[in-house]
Amino acid sequence: MAKNKILIYLIIIAGLLVVGLVLAWFLLPLTTPGDLQGRQWELISVETTQGAIVWTPSPGAFTLEFQGATVRGHASCNSYGGDVRYIRLTRSISISSVFSTLMACLPSEGQSPDNESAFYEALASVRTYAIRDNRLYLYFDDSTQALIFR
Repeated sequence: MAKNKILIYLIIIAGLLVVGLVLAWFLLPLTTPGDLQGRQWELISVETTQGAIVWTPSPGAFTLEFQGATVRGHASCNSYGGDVRYIRLTRSISISSVFSTLMACLPSEGQSPDNESAFYEALASVRTYAIRDNRLYLYFDDSTQALIFR
């Protein structure tokens, strides 16, 4: 009888350990997932979640690369970087400590000089992401707008 109780306790403890490990796997912040890494993403538009275009950058003007726990890229005329945190279960992502070089450049024809700073602000407020049709959607502004990359 005592052996059965010990066996039951061991099974319960093992089960709790497995549940704890599974929860930790999904809830702990991780480095950027593999589906975001290994390529350079190019910003093609900034849109509302209803599909209205907020602004469209010049081709190749804004790029994004994920490298482990960091992010880097090119924004109009400056290079930038920052830290990234990711939680697998909720597909939440946050980009923080965004910094950039401070080159003084004229905006491309048809582009607002404020697009670069708006891009940095959007990156810093990203909370979730999705990949659909080989495009990366970074949702920001309480998920009402998205930076869309290909």
